Amino acid sequence: MKQRALIFFLVAGLATCRQQLDKAGIPRAVSGTLDLRSHDFKSSGSIDLDGEWEYYPGQLVQPEELIKKTESKKIAVVPGSFNSYEDPKLRLPPVANATYRLVLLLPDKLDMYVIRVPSPNSASRVFINNHPELEAGHVSEKPKEVVAKARMQYFQGPLAGKTEILIQISNVKNRRGGIWQRITIGEATHMIGERLKAITIDVSIATALITIALYHLALWLLRSPDKSIIFYGIFCLMAGFRRLFTDEQLIANLLPDLS
Repeated sequence: MKQRALIFFLVAGLATCRQQLDKAGIPRAVSGTLDLRSHDFKSSGSIDLDGEWEYYPGQLVQPEELIKKTESKKIAVVPGSFNSYEDPKLRLPPVANATYRLVLLLPDKLDMYVIRVPSPNSASRVFINNHPELEAGHVSEKPKEVVAKARMQYFQGPLAGKTEILIQISNVKNRRGGIWQRITIGEATHMIGERLKAITIDVSIATALITIALYHLALWLLRSPDKSIIFYGIFCLMAGFRRLFTDEQLIANLLPDLS
């Protein structure tokens, strides 16, 4: 039993390879603007778009409507679910709509960037510089028309200078609504490499756990008297398949109709 536990914890420990530690001095968004003009993406790598975003609670605001919505604009910290904000002016029920906007100030030199947008497990639509670029499911003011999708999304394109990101969220099923996971931007080559590493880790962990599960289930089928084997095998099998549906969400991207 000790050997099985040791194997499981060694495999699960690989998951910590993707965790990032907060570092002092990393720029954060202030009042809806994040200044990255002095950030060296090639040497310092990617950066999370954390901090104060413009926030329009209860609304699905289109880019061309922003001028008319000035009075309803709020400032909210991202990441954070909109039903967990302490300020009652920001807090929404789990079933609600919201729009977030962030202005990035990137270096003036045109470069290829990738923006990583984790799935909020809700319906979402992402605009980059007023153009719709990413969509998971279908956002709508009417709850019955909302189609939720769980899918990791990546935008890749040339960007420079002032760059606007606008994200619409419609939540009808998840217990948390809004942008509650970190959004990341980085130089394309670096981000593509990070994604390949993440996929490799996900596949390695899932394969190891499923292999361990099948081994123990085979022992049980051979009439092993130890009943704990079947429970351990089922646990590893579930943990292995779960890995394929979380993090990079490989199953959701390979089989989008299942999400």
